Amino acid sequence: MKGDFSTTTFDPEKDFFRVLTQYGSVQTDGDWNEQAANLLHYMQTLAVDLIGPYAGPVGAYGFAVTPNGENDNFDVGKGRYYVGGLLCENYVDDVTYLNQPYLPDPEPLQAKTYVVYLDVWERHLNHLEGISAREKALNRAGIATRSNVVWQVKAQALDSPLAGKEAVMPALKNRLALSDVGLRVRINPDLIGRAGYAKNRLYRVEIHYGGDRPTFKWSRESDAVVFPAIDVEPDAAGRFITVQLGHLGYDNTPGLMVDDWVEFVDEASILKNNPDRLYQIASVDVAGQKVRLKGNSAIVFERHNVRFLRRWDQQGANLERGVDIKWNEWTALENGLEIRFESDNKPSIRSGDYWLIPVHNAYAELDWPKEIDRKGQVVIDNDTGQAMPALVPPDGIVHHYAPLSIVNMTATGINRLSDCRSSFSPKSSNYQYSYGRLGIGVDLIYPDIKAADIETAV
Repeated sequence: MKGDFSTTTFDPEKDFFRVLTQYGSVQTDGDWNEQAANLLHYMQTLAVDLIGPYAGPVGAYGFAVTPNGENDNFDVGKGRYYVGGLLCENYVDDVTYLNQPYLPDPEPLQAKTYVVYLDVWERHLNHLEGISAREKALNRAGIATRSNVVWQVKAQALDSPLAGKEAVMPALKNRLALSDVGLRVRINPDLIGRAGYAKNRLYRVEIHYGGDRPTFKWSRESDAVVFPAIDVEPDAAGRFITVQLGHLGYDNTPGLMVDDWVEFVDEASILKNNPDRLYQIASVDVAGQKVRLKGNSAIVFERHNVRFLRRWDQQGANLERGVDIKWNEWTALENGLEIRFESDNKPSIRSGDYWLIPVHNAYAELDWPKEIDRKGQVVIDNDTGQAMPALVPPDGIVHHYAPLSIVNMTATGINRLSDCRSSFSPKSSNYQYSYGRLGIGVDLIYPDIKAADIETAV
């Protein structure tokens, strides 16, 4: 989540059931966000336990893959489907592989056999991405943000033309595997400033580029500092890009300064998880609300596409790719805050993996779990003499996958070889309701007894 949050407190391992507000207590964003997370965790887990990892209801069995006569395209059926406990809904009949709401320009199909599958994840929307998150009475400032469920129909080539589900899971194995990269975080008392931290911070550390040469970027404000881009004009020499912004911030201090690093963000880069390079600011025109960026890019500005600049807080030169990850070494961010990446399978790290790090002001208190040994004792960090911070996996983004079909593309068109979807029937469809003296919903109270039997017994 990339928003101006004070902290993040949800932890499923604590088994908290709900948040209770006390008389006269201070209302915080963390409490209410935790309450929503508790409820969503319960509902999502319940859906998986009852439905399974993926399935669709018989009465609205959605996401059927159907050849439509086009050589490189197929229809995606209207209806509902649950993946990882998340509800996916296709509301219209004219969705196709090449024309779907959450995946611009999908990978073109070739003359191969593919498993077609759903990639489902939760996306956070800031006030520049969702119009409902803006308040017109407050100069269109951002208030509460939103998240939505993104479903994307994708295709993965199979090594063999097997027309059964036994071919599906090997093909999706790499996509189903979560990054096994972990992060440790500590505050080094020898490096922290005398005044501690000026305010509460929710740091965000995010992988910019994954793969064999991974890099990261970080923000001290949970990556919530964004600026709407109105126009983009590269210079003829290819040395700079001038960006006309909608604003430079809503207070007296400009939100962008010379030497800051920024990132262009639009719908395609988010939905395809394809980050652009980073740009360093060469100059800021406060009166004209413009910034000049070093470097050039094949950016095509489209006014109908939401595009904005996102500020990151790493400092230094030559960070167009982000900050190089130094495995198993402590890397300083600022004011004594240090991070350390560890992994047994380094290439598994993915762009977009992120960690949130709450730090509290003058006390320099870090909300991070401690390393516990097998005897239940806290492990001590030999460098600082303090508790060793635990190795924590990424907070997200969590992707859920579900196979839909196996198709074969030939010169004459696409053939569906197998339907890989699963279905379920609603429990209430197995019984007859009695709306008489027993009341509505009696079969839900006695699910193993038919209504007629109850009538006879009474």
